[in-house]
Amino acid sequence: KSLKASGGRFINEILNKIDAAIDNDSPIKLCLYSAHDTSLMVLSNAVSGKPPATWPPFASFMAFEVYRTLGGKHYVKVKFENQDLVVNNCGGSTECPYKRFKEVLSELTLDSKQFEKFCEIQNGN
Repeated sequence: KSLKASGGRFINEILNKIDAAIDNDSPIKLCLYSAHDTSLMVLSNAVSGKPPATWPPFASFMAFEVYRTLGGKHYVKVKFENQDLVVNNCGGSTECPYKRFKEVLSELTLDSKQFEKFCEIQNGN
């Protein structure tokens, strides 16, 4: 629950941007976000299924790269400090078909309304 609460809206944002790029609904090909070390810890944990072995150093970065094969299928590679992460529940691979990547991370997403409801439930309202 804490992973969903702390990273769910940002993960939702990332998946929405990737969807728009894949569907050609957006001219945007690159998105840059600035985040705290704790946000990188959450994202790394969400992608790999485990927290990073060490605390992210100052000026760390994470990249979500989307590729299209010659056959038209999309896959994702995630880099943390320029090292490929093994994607959780993707067969131990650093290259994950986007459909599977989205299935794995969708379990952790929250849009704004879901986030508000989630917070109300946690506060006993």
